Amino acid sequence: MKRDFEDKIFQLCSEKKEFRSYLTGIDDLKKCKSKEIIKDDFERMIMDSLYKSPSQNCLVIIEHQSNITKKIMRRNLKYHVNLREKYQKLVQLHIFHTGLRIAPRKYEYDNQIHHFQYLKQTFEQNGIETFKKIKNKIKNNETTPFDIFDFVWLPKYGKIERNKNFLKEYIDVTSELKNHEYYDLIEKTTVGWVDKLSRNDETINYLKERLGMMSIDSPEFRDLRATAIYERTVDELNELKEKYAELKENKEELNELKEKYEEQKEINKELKENNEELKKQLAKFEEK
Repeated sequence: MKRDFEDKIFQLCSEKKEFRSYLTGIDDLKKCKSKEIIKDDFERMIMDSLYKSPSQNCLVIIEHQSNITKKIMRRNLKYHVNLREKYQKLVQLHIFHTGLRIAPRKYEYDNQIHHFQYLKQTFEQNGIETFKKIKNKIKNNETTPFDIFDFVWLPKYGKIERNKNFLKEYIDVTSELKNHEYYDLIEKTTVGWVDKLSRNDETINYLKERLGMMSIDSPEFRDLRATAIYERTVDELNELKEKYAELKENKEELNELKEKYEEQKEINKELKENNEELKKQLAKFEEK
């Protein structure tokens, strides 16, 4: 399933100039006028974002993927190869993967094996340790923009699901960042994540209370919230489908056991009747 919610968060982060450095480690990226390629056969390819770096003398593609498949990675490689051929320039392909599994770093394309050197994956990061680090930095007033981006994407980090109180703690930390210059990004994405991940009104009410929000229905939140709630509903529906399939499977197993039990009952009944008959015959034999 395409995750539009995560794409929207990626777009919000991309409005902050440090985000491109956070993803690539390059500080002088400048947006190219166009992010599309028209091939000789008139095929039109549009990338998420395309930059140039004067210091590296190269072009830089940044692609966000919430789910990685062979088809998607081949498409990304296609961007890379065609840009390099068109401009005769070094091209770096940076992929930011926010899926809940670790994707392979090599894929086949055009009969060659390609290694993805610049593949940043949230699920590879230890969410528990990252959360501790962010809390300590806030306490010591040492947060950087990179820490804020880590915080924004923390719900997608590995091991974070082990923290059963994560959402409430996430809201608490958001409330401590009210004076941060990026609070607009932090507040919006926190509201979105709570809508996406919570399964009860209690967490929503806690969010309003801790962030001092009279309402979270204002226009600035509406688009992100609508997408988050829709995807949560789809996730809940899929969970119900899985539970139903499991129950159905268990019911089928139960019916099989019931059938075997009934068959065994018939066998036992027949054995009992045979045994009674045998006893009668034995008794007659003894009388003689």
